[in-house]
Amino acid sequence: MLLEYGGTNYHCFKDSFDINLRLNNNCPEEISHGNDHAKVMCIKGANGAGKTNALKPVTFISYFAVDSFSSKPEGTIPVEPFFDSKEPVYLYCEFRINHREYLYEITLTKEKVLKESISDITEKEVVLFLRDGDEILQTHKSYDDIKKIPSIRSNASIISTGMQFEIASLNIFHAFFSGFISNVGLYDFLEIPADEIHIFYYKNKEALEFVSSIMKEFDTGIEKIEVARYRNKVDDTLTYFPIFHHKTEKGIKKLRIQHQSSGTRRLYHLLGQLFKLIKAGNEVDLFSRVWIADELDLHLHSMITPRIIDQIERHANIQLIFTCQSNDLMNNMGKYRITLVSKEQNESYTYRLDEVSSDLLRNRRPISPHYVNGRLGGVPNFG
Repeated sequence: MLLEYGGTNYHCFKDSFDINLRLNNNCPEEISHGNDHAKVMCIKGANGAGKTNALKPVTFISYFAVDSFSSKPEGTIPVEPFFDSKEPVYLYCEFRINHREYLYEITLTKEKVLKESISDITEKEVVLFLRDGDEILQTHKSYDDIKKIPSIRSNASIISTGMQFEIASLNIFHAFFSGFISNVGLYDFLEIPADEIHIFYYKNKEALEFVSSIMKEFDTGIEKIEVARYRNKVDDTLTYFPIFHHKTEKGIKKLRIQHQSSGTRRLYHLLGQLFKLIKAGNEVDLFSRVWIADELDLHLHSMITPRIIDQIERHANIQLIFTCQSNDLMNNMGKYRITLVSKEQNESYTYRLDEVSSDLLRNRRPISPHYVNGRLGGVPNFG
C-alpha cells in the first residue's frame, strides 16, 4: 500500500510538500473501513495551483525505479526542479509490503543521482541500502547481493539497475513500483491509445463483459459492447473497432464509437484501466496496485464518479489518487481523503483538510459549501 509521498524543489513546489494517505484514530469507520490508510485520495485546487504536479512524483518515482536503466547512458534525467532552481530535487515515498513499511528516497538533478536509499521503517529506521553518487555506501546484510552490481550509472536507479543483474533482494520493490497505472506523464497528460484499448478488449472477453455491465448499470442506453476487426487487403493490417448496442423501441441499434457521447467514450477508456487494476489486485496479495488519475471526472456526470470510487473501495489491494473538478464529490470523500493544493507568489503547497483547524469541517457534514465560499482555500482568486 502507498502510505505517503512528497518532496522538495519539484515542479511548482519550492518547499516541502506531501500527500499523506495515513489515517488516524479520529477518522470515522465509514471512511477508513477499518484501515489505517486511505484507499482513495482526492486532490483539489484551483486551475494552475499544481494539482497535476502533485500527482507527478508518483509517476516519476515509478518510472525511475522501474525503467530508468532503459534510458541512454548519457541521457538526462526527466526531473523538473522549481522554475530555474539549481538546487537538487528531493522525492520520497512510504509504502507497505507484506506488513513491513519502507521509505524510498532520492535526491537528484537532471544530470545525476546524488543519493538514493531504501529503509525499513516498520519499528525503527533500518537502512537497507544507501547510495551516494555512483557508489554503494551501505547495505543491510539481507541486501548484500546489491554489491554484485558491476557498475552504477549516474542516471539510473539502483532498483532498475538491479533487475538487469538479477539482484533478487530488489524484486519486491521493482514489483511494487511496477504496479502503478497513470494518465500523468512526466511532462504531459497521458492516455492509452485507442487502438490499444480496442485490442485489449478484443482479446479479453472478461474485461469487455465487465465494461458492458457497468455501462448498462450507469444507464448509458447501452445494452452491450462488442469489438470487431477487419483486415486491410492492401497492406494486410488488422483494424479493431468497438460496436455499441443500443436498445430502442425498434430493437437493437448498433453504433460505432465516433457516434457515442464524450462521457461514454471516457467511460470506455477508464473502465478498462479499472478492470486491469482490480484483476491485478486480486492476483497479488503482497502489495497494492495504484491508479493515478488526473481529471478523473472529465466528461462524466457527477453521480458516476462516486460509483467508480466505490469500485475501488470494494476491492482489496488497489488504491486511487486523483484530481477532479467536481465540488460535490468532496462531500462523499470527507476531510480525511481530500488534499488541497494552493499557491502563493507562484509557490504551491499542500494540506489535507483534516489538518485545517476549524469547526467548519465536522464528520458527516457537507464540505463543498465551505470550499466554494473560499473558507478552506484552494479556489480561484478573482481579485
